[in-house]
Amino acid sequence: DVQDGVLAIIYKIAKDEGKSLDDLEDLDSMLKSVGNKRVEYSNKYGNIQAQSLTTIQRNVLELIEDGADIFFGKPSFDIKDFIRFDNETGYGYINILDAQDLFKSPTSYVIMILWLLNSLYDNMPEVGDLEKPKLVFFFDEAHLIFKEMPKVVVDHIIQVVKLIRSKGVGLYFISQTPSDIPDEILGQLGNRVQHGLRCYTKTDEKVVKAAADSYRDNPKFNTFDAIKSLKTGEALVSFLDEDGSPEVVEKVTILPPQSMMGIISDEDRKNVIVNSNLYMKYEEKINDRSAYEINEEENRVLLEKKKMEEEAKLIKEKEKEEEKLRKEEDKKLKEQERERAKLEREKEKARKNNPAYKLGKKVVNKTADKMINKGLNALLKGLFK
Repeated sequence: DVQDGVLAIIYKIAKDEGKSLDDLEDLDSMLKSVGNKRVEYSNKYGNIQAQSLTTIQRNVLELIEDGADIFFGKPSFDIKDFIRFDNETGYGYINILDAQDLFKSPTSYVIMILWLLNSLYDNMPEVGDLEKPKLVFFFDEAHLIFKEMPKVVVDHIIQVVKLIRSKGVGLYFISQTPSDIPDEILGQLGNRVQHGLRCYTKTDEKVVKAAADSYRDNPKFNTFDAIKSLKTGEALVSFLDEDGSPEVVEKVTILPPQSMMGIISDEDRKNVIVNSNLYMKYEEKINDRSAYEINEEENRVLLEKKKMEEEAKLIKEKEKEEEKLRKEEDKKLKEQERERAKLEREKEKARKNNPAYKLGKKVVNKTADKMINKGLNALLKGLFK
């Protein structure tokens, strides 16, 4: 439930930001983008746990490794392409999903089946009780759909099975034994075809009995014994009558398919696919501008911005370092100037304290005094003549 809530938030964020989620690459990109800004988004959309994001990313990766990424993207499959007719005969088409590899991954197979059921239910209009259905689905290996599936998934399938009949769609689940199908779905399946079941153990006996009990008894034979004795091509069948009630079970011989019984070659398979009218429609994948491309652009812008900020920071740090060096140089020059001045003062002081300097200065001073006195005397004599 926590992961489901986080995934709902992811889709809400993508919608609000105009980032379409077309494929698993887009979803994975959104998970990473939200993870990088988790705190910011949590304040707006609610708590987004990092552990849940990691778990969802791991599951997306598993889907990609299982090959399920082929089911996501554009052009999206139009379920109505199943409903088409041959122009000459007016007959409909039998469409076959090649699930040989898909069977190896039950999760991916169930995802595909659920998507088909949901698409049918969401896109087919209500038509009520038709004389014949517009479309009939046969799900082979049906036990894979329900085996080890979460209850919420099984409940959803049950709901679709109950309601899809009014859309003009028929569903057939093909499996080894009826016990592979949940009772609630078995109760909704009106038409039943049962081939032979072997009964060697008590467990086998319970399976056969359960299958027999699902039919309306026919007084002409014992259903339980009939199931055990059915041969190749034989089956017990029970369809709904005009009133919608199950008819009594009948033992019949199945008309074999009027076609080749075997596996076609890879070349024949390829020719059938390439010559299909739908080949050109779905062969080339359309990669529109979606969440992945937008997030990549945003990342590039952020990286460029970060790069510019780092470069600006480096320039600022360089200028700061240069200013620091300049100041240190100025300080050094001033200290040198002060040192020179100090040395000059000390030199001058030492010179003045030198005895020779003092004697010379005394002689000079006396000589100067005599000259001044002599000059003054001469001046005074000249004034008083």
